[in-house]
Amino acid sequence: MAEIPRGIRNRNPLNIRELPGDRTHWEGERTTDDDPSMEEFDSLVMGVRAGVKTLWTYQRKHKLRTVRQIINRFAPPSENETDTYIENVCRRMGVLPDDPVDLSNDNLLVPMVQAMIRQECGTDNGKDWCSAGLILAAIELARGEQPCAAS
Repeated sequence: MAEIPRGIRNRNPLNIRELPGDRTHWEGERTTDDDPSMEEFDSLVMGVRAGVKTLWTYQRKHKLRTVRQIINRFAPPSENETDTYIENVCRRMGVLPDDPVDLSNDNLLVPMVQAMIRQECGTDNGKDWCSAGLILAAIELARGEQPCAAS
């Protein structure tokens, strides 16, 4: 049996980093801190919720409008194969890297999050770790709340 990816073990499928000195306390964050580098959540839906809030913050606060801009911030080239990441997300979303995207549109946000989870964690024997239904539930939990200021 293959090893379960870190993002799934931490219930943080987008692999949101725990930044030094950051005092952000996410709703649904695990009370124990077993991974000093990554955030950890009580459930996958709460981990996805945090990822959704991060992406919304990128659009609202940082004015990032394209997949290229968003992924370059989320998965910088100093740590990732960012061009491949962008290509994979765009393919899943059906957009070009420099097309403006509105992440308040669930028809764009769900495939983006699903593609990012696939990029971060791979698949479970060819299946996505998080279904569209789980991502929609996370979006509903995050909807109407203010974006996280620390992202």
